[in-house]
Amino acid sequence: MSLTKSVIGVFFGKIGIAVLGFLGMWYAARVVGPSILGVYFLFMTIIRLSSFFTDFGIKKAVVKRISEGNNDKKIFTSSFIILLVLFSITIILFYFLRANLIDYIGNSEVFPFLFIVLFLLSTQNLLMAVLAGNKKVGLSNFTSFLQTAGRVFSWFALLSLGFALVGLIIGLSFGYLVGIGAAIFFLGFNIFKKPGLESFKKIFSFQKFSWIGPIRGRTWNWTDTLVLGFFVAPKFVGVYEVCWSISTFFLFGPIAINNTLFPNVSEIAKKEHYAEIKKVLENSMVYIGLLVFPGLIGAIVLGKSVLRIYGNEFIIGSTILVILILSRLIEGYEKTFSRVLDGLDYPNLTLKSNIIFITSNIIGNVFLIYFIGWIGAAIATSFSITFALILNYNYLKNIIDFEIPKKEIVLEVSSAIIMGIILHIMKHIISLPLKIRIPLLVIFGFVFYISLLIAMSEKIRLKMVAVIREINEVFYF
Repeated sequence: MSLTKSVIGVFFGKIGIAVLGFLGMWYAARVVGPSILGVYFLFMTIIRLSSFFTDFGIKKAVVKRISEGNNDKKIFTSSFIILLVLFSITIILFYFLRANLIDYIGNSEVFPFLFIVLFLLSTQNLLMAVLAGNKKVGLSNFTSFLQTAGRVFSWFALLSLGFALVGLIIGLSFGYLVGIGAAIFFLGFNIFKKPGLESFKKIFSFQKFSWIGPIRGRTWNWTDTLVLGFFVAPKFVGVYEVCWSISTFFLFGPIAINNTLFPNVSEIAKKEHYAEIKKVLENSMVYIGLLVFPGLIGAIVLGKSVLRIYGNEFIIGSTILVILILSRLIEGYEKTFSRVLDGLDYPNLTLKSNIIFITSNIIGNVFLIYFIGWIGAAIATSFSITFALILNYNYLKNIIDFEIPKKEIVLEVSSAIIMGIILHIMKHIISLPLKIRIPLLVIFGFVFYISLLIAMSEKIRLKMVAVIREINEVFYF
């Protein structure tokens, strides 16, 4: 399957995941409110940060080695053995720190679920890495969709029965079980094969540089929440995480690109076709901000109205929402550069940028949250990802002589600003109920933006035609 087809498959899968995730978060926010939602996210913060110890760079090494043509069953078996060892060490740490963990989360009932959810999450992530390494990115993405569906539908059932916090966590666990089952089905049930010492060596030779990548991912997603848990009430954590989840909605395009970029660049790099890598990179940069730019402008114009759908208590997060979407835009470009560096087998360079990112993110969050409050978390996150972007851009520029598609990016920004002006006028004219008015404005804004962009850019217009043809082939129209 071509890179474009892979991106299309992942893209539409991410749309489904985003829609389901939005519905699930909306329902949970309306039923349990920001305070209980905040406790749930503090629980998830512990899980996500602890999952570093059960990964330690193994997942990325699995994708790399399998994409190079190594035996996927041997690689998976050896990596699963490593996972079991790391998980055993982690649960021992949980046991000795149980009082601190319960005090931080603020609820003793959920402590036993830490062990269950951590194991399920780690196993699912490893299985999805095997799918990605086999360039079955579409199936990996579909696995995420099924996992999200399992979680969201469980939430609908359990929360309606009054289970509240425990219902959120049981639904989360069920979702991971669905994801594990789906991944095993897609890989074939015979997924184990006795590994030799060589399989472990292949994993560790890449893992020794990539181990910090998981720390980077978790500090990016969860450091702000972790620090907020020490300084603010769970209510503010709940509002912040709702804003974060909305910002994720605008990133499924860049995520689709980046999820397919690494294994494909890795394969091309082995053939030393650097001109092809340059072309892939430059084309990817055109589409990174395609949906995030209008999302950013839309948040400025409609942010408060969107948050009101979750409940009036969430409106206080409107400024947070804008800053987080901006950070997502920067993340899209930064992650593209880092994925290409990894694909070119330069994990030592991404190691350096990740160390700087992690350090600046942790220090920035503690300092800014302490002095200016919860908005400091969003600001620190944006600044730290900007540092990583600058570093990875310079590293990659010294390896590949690529050009930033400035013309297309300027047109995307211009189209988004015009769209924002139109939306600002329309929101004062349309007097329909909020739950009808906001979806209509969002749909109209998106259609207007895309139409304007296609009219202004010949390159994007031609690429859209090519993408539509690829969509026809993917879905057999």
